[in-house]
Amino acid sequence: MRRLIVTSMCLLSLFSASITSHAASVNYGVNPSEAAISSEVQERDSSSFSNGGISVKSKQSKSYTINGNKGTLTANAWRTSLDGKKVNNTLQWDYQVSAVYAGSYEVEYIKTQWNASASLRNSASITLGVSDTGVSAGVSSSWQTVKTATKYYMNTKGQKTVDYRSNVIVTPAKDYRSSTISVINTASVKLKKDKKVYSISAGA
Repeated sequence: MRRLIVTSMCLLSLFSASITSHAASVNYGVNPSEAAISSEVQERDSSSFSNGGISVKSKQSKSYTINGNKGTLTANAWRTSLDGKKVNNTLQWDYQVSAVYAGSYEVEYIKTQWNASASLRNSASITLGVSDTGVSAGVSSSWQTVKTATKYYMNTKGQKTVDYRSNVIVTPAKDYRSSTISVINTASVKLKKDKKVYSISAGA
């Protein structure tokens, strides 16, 4: 029994260290301004990034070729069913967003930033499942497109990929207009020794 307890404590210590290391390499918060960019945009299949075993109903992956042979930046977005899963008085969708840089240049930072929107009425609300993102429709019975606040997840430790996964929640379910949910993700990368910030967006 003592050996089992010691082994469990060691595993817990290693797991906690892993979480601390990951948390130190990212920043999460409100979106800063981005530099304008222009380049060739190419769309490709998004099956290259994980969906965690969840049935994906909508996905998109868009790539941006950085001029000067500096590599490629890809934005990925996926979400589950078009009209969500009904849980009590809510509709819920799982989603994942990511940014991936493929190239030989060192990365100063890489960021994924996203928001969700839907057509709602009668003061219904939509939230990303993270703090300070909830927005409500007006009191009117007319349908209104409502967009959440934009959030971002950023790595500043030289890694070439960053991703975030959570859920979108609409309340109440009866005031959601069918087939109007969307998640928009913008991937951005700042390369060392390059003044520009490169960005590309994908939606699901």
